[in-house]
Amino acid sequence: MVSCELTFVDDKSSVCQRRLRDAVVNHMIHTCGEGRCLVEGKYSKGFRKPFSDETIVDAAADFAPRRRNNGDSVITGYRDPGTGKRTEQVSTNQYVVPYNVYFLAKYNSHINVEFVKSFSVILYLLGYMLKGPVTLDVLLKAKNVQDC
Repeated sequence: MVSCELTFVDDKSSVCQRRLRDAVVNHMIHTCGEGRCLVEGKYSKGFRKPFSDETIVDAAADFAPRRRNNGDSVITGYRDPGTGKRTEQVSTNQYVVPYNVYFLAKYNSHINVEFVKSFSVILYLLGYMLKGPVTLDVLLKAKNVQDC
């Protein structure tokens, strides 16, 4: 399952829900500073994604996960390595990178999970899996071996 939303947390939330929200905020928010994602005047990663009340999968293999406009937001930021200046932004569900709850909870790191519907991608992945290990055969011959 792919999710693209901040987990709602209140006073009645469980410890697991709080940890999930912390992991999403720390690892799965796209922070896009001025010029960092711009390629020829366009944002290369496609963020800020549009809000959507439901997940959409169409016949052309396009996938748009649910990103509700529920008013939830967090303040996130990054430090520019060149200048050392910290930039902050208000991030909503529009900035959440697609993730899988199980993987995010298990590894507590950034793991971008995308939905794949194309048959050619499945063949490509199967080809990699069935390729087998890389092996090297070596034959050693000794010269001038004397009997002991």
